[in-house]
Amino acid sequence: MKIQDRIIRLEMQDRLRRLLPADKHADISRLELRHVIALRFAGDAELPGLVQEVVAGTLTSPNAIKRRVTDWQADWLRV
Repeated sequence: MKIQDRIIRLEMQDRLRRLLPADKHADISRLELRHVIALRFAGDAELPGLVQEVVAGTLTSPNAIKRRVTDWQADWLRV
């Protein structure tokens, strides 16, 4: 599981660098691993907004993040 979590973190860091404006890249390091794992289910269009809510402290738990996702992207490769 630790290896999978590390891979998720790396994939999400890359994805967030592509989707967030350059002035928000510092926010990537402010996300806890549990938040990153929950955010991976969000579609590209809604991900930046959800990240802002996590950084602002309005979304604090992985379950709350998952409930806010409207464009669910399943992770079929995780075992």
